[in-house]
Formats: sequence, structure tokens, C-alpha cells
Amino acid sequence: MSKKKIVIFLAIIALFIIVLTVLVNLWVKGIIPMQIARLSATAYFNIKYPKAEMKFEDIEWASVFNDYLIYFRDKDNKRWGFTIGPRYFPVSLGQGLFGFEEEYNEKYSK
Repeated sequence: MSKKKIVIFLAIIALFIIVLTVLVNLWVKGIIPMQIARLSATAYFNIKYPKAEMKFEDIEWASVFNDYLIYFRDKDNKRWGFTIGPRYFPVSLGQGLFGFEEEYNEKYSK
């Protein structure tokens, strides 16, 4: 193997390690999981409860629940808060959803 090929090979490996390190760091700090939570919760509301026209507002880590708290506003400007987890791949909505479902069904099932 020539010196040029070895240098290119080592540069590719170094670049791969740097990119992997950055991605792991973003994942552990919660930046990527917050985006996963935002996308999955927004998709869930748009598919299952389209008439509410839920708009994402904010997300934060809540160590008390060991989940994220995610906030939305409906078309009537009412703020809703839900838990979403688990920590590193948050795709499951939890607390807050039953109350929202009840109000949604009362309002739109007529």
C-alpha cells in the first residue's frame, strides 16, 4: 500500500471517530433525544388528534419523572403538558395524555 493510501485511510478513520464522538456527546447531553421527542409527539398528535391542531411549545428534562416534559398549545390556545420517555429514545407519551383525550373526545366527537 502506498503512503498516500495509508494517509487517506487514517484520515477517514480519524474523521469517523470525531463524528462518532460528537454524535454520542449530543445524544448523552439530551440534544438528539429532545428532537426525537419533539418529532414523535408532534407526529402522534397530528395523526391521532388532528382537530386539536397541537403546536409544539417547549421540552425539558424532568428528573422527578425520569422523563422529558413536553408542552403543546391547542388551537384554543390551551397549554398542555405531557411526559415522554424513555430518556435516550423518547417516543412514548405518558402522564397528561388521558386528560387531553377526554377533553378532545368531548369536544370533537359530537
